[in-house]
Amino acid sequence: MPSAYFFERIQMLVEGKVISKDSAEKVVFMIDALERNLHIIFYEDNAGSMVNHLCLAVQRIINLNPVQAPVELQNEIAAYRRYYNLSLEILKQGFKDHTVKDNSLENEAMFLTLYLAAIKPEN
Repeated sequence: MPSAYFFERIQMLVEGKVISKDSAEKVVFMIDALERNLHIIFYEDNAGSMVNHLCLAVQRIINLNPVQAPVELQNEIAAYRRYYNLSLEILKQGFKDHTVKDNSLENEAMFLTLYLAAIKPEN
């Protein structure tokens, strides 16, 4: 069960029609998977921005409206391959039954990696 800290926020985004119910379910799945794999609990102060980004990222992927990741971002995340691989795997699991545009999961995983690196720096 993921952190309860974001359920209200996610529900408000669904009620405000910012994200779909399907997106909300995927976000909850991803938060749970990240918390379990990283042995961390996300709170507003350490992950509020990441959860907002994840909600919008999931909605973009569902709408087949991929984000573009600049080449510089690839260089920046090179030091965080573990986080990138985990992010990509969780995104793939969350979207295994959906059509996705080329590189959309990879690009979103790059941005998610930056959030994870800020929340829990690797040693």
